[in-house]
Amino acid sequence: VTFSALLAAAPAAGHQIWLEQSDGNAAIYYGELQNNLREASPGELDDVQPTARLLTPTGERPLAAKKSATGFTLSGRTGTGESLVAEDQRLPVYNRKVGDKVIKTAPTLAARHVTDFAVREPVLALDIVPMGRPGLFRLTFKGKPLAKARIDVVPESGWMRLLRTDEQGMLDTNLPWPGLYYVKAIHHDPAPGERGGVPYEAASYTTTLSFVVKDGIAPPPLPPLTPPAKPAN
Repeated sequence: VTFSALLAAAPAAGHQIWLEQSDGNAAIYYGELQNNLREASPGELDDVQPTARLLTPTGERPLAAKKSATGFTLSGRTGTGESLVAEDQRLPVYNRKVGDKVIKTAPTLAARHVTDFAVREPVLALDIVPMGRPGLFRLTFKGKPLAKARIDVVPESGWMRLLRTDEQGMLDTNLPWPGLYYVKAIHHDPAPGERGGVPYEAASYTTTLSFVVKDGIAPPPLPPLTPPAKPAN
C-alpha cells in the first residue's frame, strides 16, 4: 500500500457512529441521525470497523460486533448504571484543510449509549458522560474537562441545538421530546503521531452519546429518509 493511497478521503462529512438499543438487541450505526441517514453495506458502512465494550460498575467486557446490511449488531446490551461504548481507531490518515493549510489528520470515531442519567466516569479519549439528571452532561478529553467546546444536541426529528460547554466542561440542556437523542462533540488535537505506518500532524475525535427520553411533548415529524451512499463502481 502506498503512502498516497493511505492518505484517504476524510470520513464522510458530518458522519459519526452511534449506538441504539431496542428490546431485542443493541447495534452500532454509521451516518447522520439528524438527516435520518444510516449507511449500508455494501457501501460506506464498509469504511468503518468499530469495536465495542460493555462497561459495568464491576468492570468491562468486550462485545462482538457482527456487521449486517445496515449496522453492527452487538453481542450484549446495557442496563441501569452501565454503558455501551464503541470506537473505531483504525480509519486511515486523511488530508484536512484548515484555511490555506492541509493537515494530515488521524480520525477516531467513538460512541456511548446509556439507559439512565446516573454519573459515569470517562473512558473514551473524547467522552460525553451524564452527570446525574436528564440534560446535564460533562465533556472530557483524555479525562480532563473540555471547556468552551461546541456540542450538538440532536433528536431523531433532525432539530439541532448548538451549545458550548462551560469552564468545567459541563453542558445543561433541555430535552423536550420523547425518543432517541444524541449529543455530539468534535475535538482536534494538534499532537503528531503515526497510524498504519503513516505519520500524521494532528488527531481528530468525534464522539456521540445516545440515549432515549421516554416522556415529553409531541415531537416534530422525522425528516425524510436519506438513502445511503451507493458503492463506487
